[in-house]
Amino acid sequence: MGEKGETDVVRAGVDHAVIEGYFDLSERPDILALMAEMGFDDGEETLVVRRIVSSGGKSKVYLNGALSPLASLRAVVAPLITLTGRQAPLIEMTGQHDNRHLQSKTYHMEVLDIFAGAWTLRVEFERQHARLREIENEIVRMEEAARSREQRLDFLKFQRDEIEALALKPGEDEELEAKVSRMRNSARLIEFVSSSVEALYSADDAAMVTLHQVLQRGAELSPVDPELGARLKPLSEAKALLEDAIFELREYGRKLDSDPDEMNGAEERLSALRKLQKKFGQSVDEILRAHREIVTEIEALDAHEENLRGLEDQTRATGQGFEEARQRTARTPPERRAPAGKRRQRRTRRPQYEGRGVQRACAMA
Repeated sequence: MGEKGETDVVRAGVDHAVIEGYFDLSERPDILALMAEMGFDDGEETLVVRRIVSSGGKSKVYLNGALSPLASLRAVVAPLITLTGRQAPLIEMTGQHDNRHLQSKTYHMEVLDIFAGAWTLRVEFERQHARLREIENEIVRMEEAARSREQRLDFLKFQRDEIEALALKPGEDEELEAKVSRMRNSARLIEFVSSSVEALYSADDAAMVTLHQVLQRGAELSPVDPELGARLKPLSEAKALLEDAIFELREYGRKLDSDPDEMNGAEERLSALRKLQKKFGQSVDEILRAHREIVTEIEALDAHEENLRGLEDQTRATGQGFEEARQRTARTPPERRAPAGKRRQRRTRRPQYEGRGVQRACAMA
């Protein structure tokens, strides 16, 4: 059970051997839970183990009809051959060296618990004990972590304050870079706008002046040929568009500012932003996301004391349950005690096959 298949189980002249075992698990919730976790639960509270061993040495394992790796079989079968539960062991393996059990305190304790009908209490006791150890280990871990907690908190708060000092807005990095670039080149931009407005509008030979003259002369000749008026209409529309474009260009020039103080302030902010980008991300969105993560970790570290108190409360509650389970385990209720005469008798029972179940054979004084 759970070991590699040997070819000596295959009868000579055949291709393979089939070995099957059928077990009633209605009294074994531990194995049923394990099978459900592994995906082999068929809802019948039974276990059907089927192994096919070929003459070539290859073997297949099936648990409740589903193909299974050997490791899964070993995990499921192990509790069956270990002394656990009121009906355990379902499989009892004996040999010439089994007298070693006489020297095992654990074995005798398990036999006594099963005989006294206290196995359920023992399982509850072990569960409470394991939970208590788990909580105590978590408390130790948190206390050890507390040594570096303050240092970590100081570092995180420094990072948080560093980001919050700039009061960044989403997309601000692109706007700020464009603003600094515009202010650095404001003199050239202002000169371009001025010369362009002059060439298009103000100069004696400006494009607007020339276009106005063309349209004025065309309007004088339109009565001679009505088709000329239709040809001049696009030029009239172009003049209106050009006037709007010149107005917008002039407004753009008025907004250009070469104030040194404002430019220095923008450059300092951009420099501070780039330092944050090196630490937390290439964009403002990434920096803000890092800020949220930092704040979350700070809140978690600040909750350390509260979490520690909660674990200590759990320790007290679990310890109380542990003590109650210990006391229940230490007592054997009268209705569970075997009659004195029967306890003094040595009794032996052979395995009984009843329905689908397999009852264990035991000998006990």
